[in-house]
Amino acid sequence: MKRIVTDFLNSAKQDQNILKIFFLEYPKFFETLVIIEESNNLNFKERSELYKNKFVHFSSFNFVIYTKKEWNDIEKNNHHFLETIKDFGELIYDKNIFNKLKIFSKNKKKESPISEAINQAVESNYSLKMFAKSLKIAGEEDFLVAKILFKERFFKHSVFFCQQSVEKFLKSKLHFFGTKSFKVHNFDILLSSLSKHLPDIINFKNEVEKLESLYLITRYPPFGYSSKMGESISISESNSKKYIDLVEKIYKFLF
Repeated sequence: MKRIVTDFLNSAKQDQNILKIFFLEYPKFFETLVIIEESNNLNFKERSELYKNKFVHFSSFNFVIYTKKEWNDIEKNNHHFLETIKDFGELIYDKNIFNKLKIFSKNKKKESPISEAINQAVESNYSLKMFAKSLKIAGEEDFLVAKILFKERFFKHSVFFCQQSVEKFLKSKLHFFGTKSFKVHNFDILLSSLSKHLPDIINFKNEVEKLESLYLITRYPPFGYSSKMGESISISESNSKKYIDLVEKIYKFLF
């Protein structure tokens, strides 16, 4: 993993618009948080897509892009996201202070037991099948939560768990077919990989991409699309129901 991050930073430091890079190592996946000077009028989702395409060779990285102004606002308001970075993240590049690579300090915490177990589990086909079953169960639990939240009229939160359940269902089927996909979070990549075994899964592509875009604005501070700092992003009951129905369709198709 260290080599992959090193190669990524060697590419990223050529972009003069990049000011800082944080690498977040969650128990189950990795994320790359990038602070840029200017957004060139691109919204939150468009920026993430831009950098995903810019660093296409690092498709396993989930990119989250903030402008310098947005990041300053987060720090000024002491947003709870800072605690997440403190717990799981590390500053690996700072153009203004270091202007050089800074890879994984000697005091870096050992890999979590969960991540260690996952890495061991994906080594055998038998474990992949067992992993597929576990992901399917976890996805079913997420979908149950989504339906409960919908019933209680927490529509935005319901959509978030719809996205989580679809991601787990897709990964479950990929693991069933023997494809390791745990650290990939991009729906395009998951659908493309799965279409080699189930070509008709591509029929869900447009709807799934819309669900993925809503996931970004329900999980992160409200910069989604044209929203401004502090605005509450709302999702209608009809839209939320549409994604409940989508998950039902995908589940029936896959299982």
